[in-house]
Amino acid sequence: MGVDDEVDFVEGEMEVDEAAAEGGQQEEEEEEIPELTEEDIIDRLNVEDLLEEGMEGVGEFFVNSSNFVRMGLVPADEPESEPLAFKYFTKQEAMQEVQRVGFNSDWHEHSDVLKKWSLEHLLLIRDPNRIYGQNYAWPHTPKAFQMLKQRIDELKQKVVDDYYAQMKGGRAGEGEEEAEGAEAVDEDAHIVVKDEPIAPQPWQSDTAEETAREVALLHLPGEEGVDGGKVSRRRYKVVISRKRQHFGAQMRFNDSAENIHSCRPQKDPNYALHRKELHLGIQAVPTYCQQNTQTPWFRPVNSSSQYNSDDFLNQDLYSEKELERLNEFLSRVAWGVEEALQQNETFDIYQDEFANLGDDDLGVGARSSASIREVRNFHDLTYSKSKLLASIDWLPGSTTIVAVSCIENMTFDEQAELSGKGNTAVVLVWSFHDFIIPQAVLVSLSDVSVIRFNPQTPNLLIGGCNSGQLVMWRIDSSLIGGAGGQNVSRQNTIEDDRSGGIPHVHQLIASSIDESHKKTVTGIQWVPEGIEFEKRGRMSYKKESVGLKYVISIAGDGQLLIWDLNQALQNYSEPDFVWRPIFHVQLQRQDSGTEMGCCDLLLPHCDPADFSCYFISATEEGELIYGDWGAKGEEDRKPEYVKKLLKASKSFRPTVALERSPFFPSVMLTVTDWAFYLWREGTSHPIFTSQSSPSHFATGVWSTSRPGVLYLGRMDGILEIWDFCDQSHKPSLTHTVTSVAITSLAFQKTSKKPDALAQLAVGDENGNLHILALPKNLTKQAGNEMRTMSDFFAREDSRVEYCQAKLTDLRQMAEELEKKKQMDGELMEITEIRDDEDKLLERAEAEYRALEKQFKEALGLSDEPPNGGTQ
Repeated sequence: MGVDDEVDFVEGEMEVDEAAAEGGQQEEEEEEIPELTEEDIIDRLNVEDLLEEGMEGVGEFFVNSSNFVRMGLVPADEPESEPLAFKYFTKQEAMQEVQRVGFNSDWHEHSDVLKKWSLEHLLLIRDPNRIYGQNYAWPHTPKAFQMLKQRIDELKQKVVDDYYAQMKGGRAGEGEEEAEGAEAVDEDAHIVVKDEPIAPQPWQSDTAEETAREVALLHLPGEEGVDGGKVSRRRYKVVISRKRQHFGAQMRFNDSAENIHSCRPQKDPNYALHRKELHLGIQAVPTYCQQNTQTPWFRPVNSSSQYNSDDFLNQDLYSEKELERLNEFLSRVAWGVEEALQQNETFDIYQDEFANLGDDDLGVGARSSASIREVRNFHDLTYSKSKLLASIDWLPGSTTIVAVSCIENMTFDEQAELSGKGNTAVVLVWSFHDFIIPQAVLVSLSDVSVIRFNPQTPNLLIGGCNSGQLVMWRIDSSLIGGAGGQNVSRQNTIEDDRSGGIPHVHQLIASSIDESHKKTVTGIQWVPEGIEFEKRGRMSYKKESVGLKYVISIAGDGQLLIWDLNQALQNYSEPDFVWRPIFHVQLQRQDSGTEMGCCDLLLPHCDPADFSCYFISATEEGELIYGDWGAKGEEDRKPEYVKKLLKASKSFRPTVALERSPFFPSVMLTVTDWAFYLWREGTSHPIFTSQSSPSHFATGVWSTSRPGVLYLGRMDGILEIWDFCDQSHKPSLTHTVTSVAITSLAFQKTSKKPDALAQLAVGDENGNLHILALPKNLTKQAGNEMRTMSDFFAREDSRVEYCQAKLTDLRQMAEELEKKKQMDGELMEITEIRDDEDKLLERAEAEYRALEKQFKEALGLSDEPPNGGTQ
């Protein structure tokens, strides 16, 4: 290449045109420099130069990675690419996104600033070093916006100027003087070509022979190859090329998340590799490397030494100073060593063996980092403020409509003072489509303590009042989405709200107060379809009977009442009609004959054809009742409706919850103030009793999606989750729902949608209804959870049976000893007791010696001590 040659660079290609120099002058053919696009300028821009610490009016802005494409920060066709360094948005775009997406928009938490924003545009700047705490920053004052905008324009102009200076400096390379005066260019970004002739030289390599040997070893048997070897095929020739414009591009890397990404192997159906079988020997040998160490090494020397015993033993091994230092050291550390030895020999007999149980040892129900989220919160300032939510029930077939009863949050003295006065209570129907305004307000003349929807006719709602009456409402299908209970929006009720406020539904009918309960209704259960009642509570099954016709209620007065629903629906408009129960039962204690206050009710879980008069209830003293309302009395005695009264869980406090397991119908849950109990039908003692809680329990429910999980609400606002597949000595998880007492819990009983079973409705004593979304580990069953829980209940049954049998034996032994004392007629003196104890000890010592001798004979050990010594 000559001195006067001209060199041009175009997209990584170099073209050399020789032009003769005439008259000592050169004619430069200037080529047009390509202009930078906006994307090129942004790519060349250094993001770290845009932001500095302590910039006034600049704050953090978090952009969710899932919103990068929607906000235009990354291209839609390349969602994994690096986000833009900065981007301008209009105020109208941001406000529309907040209105359209809601809290899912990243602009939502800055809505107050957007409303007061006086400029037309907004600016987001990427903050890779998180100077301001998040992945993006933004100027939230007009002054900061103008300052950053000016800063961006200056940096963009600097990028353009540097680019043109770089391009011009690379082309002005003619002449030795001009080449020396040109600015230095980054070697990685541009190629510097010196216009000097190159003298050809022979190629030399120090490793050529070694490389040839390694290549020869890789050849396969076949045709002639390098150095007399043979190859089986021709060598592949591969040409790898890349455009010049892609060389030397500026790269920026960001720290990845600490998560572990696994790449599972996938088989390519279009790829197949066939290789010939070879007979090869492979041996793994360590590679050689040169290393330096600083370890001193002394060459081995053959030597010997000998000492004189007389002279060696007579020498002073230690000086007096050394002995004094040794004594001081032992005196100083003796107490510490002694204390450590005592601690090692000390054992806490009262420690909890399961206190330090690790998560890896818990078995099936391993804990998850997923947490419980509150997705809805309903509260009305007019109807539910400072009121207690006593009962919750989901609309059958719906996942977005729930009813809750609100009662006055008063003490007993306040209730006694207002006794006999008129009162208006409400039941609120909430829809997930409106957080502020209830879907409907059901009005009652007394506080409603328990509510139940009709499973087959969802627009009918039955409520039990504090006055002992039963109340029934018929809700308009437009408010709850038709008789099927499907989800509807509030478009049908908007006109009602504008004209007369929230729709109010008054009670369709209320039972006669003289024929109702005398105390607060505590439980309502629907009688299965096909059951017909006759006189005196006799039942019969009729397959042709359609619909739920009867409902059973129980209250604190110990009465069990059976009500005819069809009779009330057909005659409620008659002025002389009185809704009264068709059959009633008074439960009494067999020992005292007093009323037995009941807290809840369970009916048999069986086919309607096998339905019986058998029922289960809990009392106000924590007991469990097995009853039969169809019991018949003898000649001179009244019927005994209470067949069995279990006092193992008696706590002298009311039972706050009684529920049957949805997966194991024979297993029941009872919750009292201090503990909860698991019962198996047919047993006289609970198969599981929990430890005392730090705060009183207020309610409890079984999980409808997992057999081994139950939820307990406490008076301090904490929700306890017990997972028996995880652990049974304490709750697996606790979640703080509110700062006041939890009063009610409710799951959707049955649903075809899996998400419905993951929603838990929680009511508190301040009138707030919380809807909690449960994580997957609390809603999805583990591998063999049904079998695990079945084995758990079976083991607990066996344990209870063993304890009862052992207790029976101990009682029999105590009775026999008592009889023996009575037959002897003499009381044992203290001296005789001591003599008996000495005799027992001597007998035990003799038995031990005999067992020791037998053990030694079996092992072939001698009783005589070694070396003729004494033991």
